[in-house]
Amino acid sequence: MFTRPACVPIFILLALSVVAHWRDGWFWNTLGIEYPLLWAACVLYFLVNGGGVLSLDRVIGWEF
Repeated sequence: MFTRPACVPIFILLALSVVAHWRDGWFWNTLGIEYPLLWAACVLYFLVNGGGVLSLDRVIGWEF
């Protein structure tokens, strides 16, 4: 429920994490940006597309 509003602060947190780890390189085992960037891309997908057909937002009719 509230998929898109919940994705906004999560995406901001992950984007700031990518910026903080930018100088450490790409790979996650060297504390790089690969892992937070992957999760930021996943959250961005849900931010753009919403929760989908089976989401509680759509069932109730509160889709943002």
